[in-house]
Amino acid sequence: MRPSDSRGGKGRGNDPQQPVIGKGTAQNLRGVPARSATGINHNEPINDKDMTKADIVSRIAEQTGIEKGIVTSIVEGFMEQLRDSLIGGENVYLRGFGTFLLKHRAAKTARNISKNTTMIVPAHTIPAFKPSKAFAAKVK
Repeated sequence: MRPSDSRGGKGRGNDPQQPVIGKGTAQNLRGVPARSATGINHNEPINDKDMTKADIVSRIAEQTGIEKGIVTSIVEGFMEQLRDSLIGGENVYLRGFGTFLLKHRAAKTARNISKNTTMIVPAHTIPAFKPSKAFAAKVK
């Protein structure tokens, strides 16, 4: 009997304990949510401990009494300046907070094990964030 048969049995659609693969979240064959190489599950909903840009804008607006529209333009302006600086090859230093910097990755040889081929990943630059010592100590 195929797992998708609806004639009884323990198919995917009949057992509430059996995870349904391919319905909204990426999962591996054991029904465990798939994770990226960094170990973060990008398919999980944002929980109460995660903050979005809208949450940051709301908090700043509440704390300062400035309208949300003005705070939004300031936050977006900051992000745009940060992005433009990094694209232009400049690091951004924020004392007491951290450094947004560019890291150079050397060229390397990678393998595609499914095709049994090798390929060269060219040298590239990636943006990174390094928290200040004071900031990192507070998080620990």
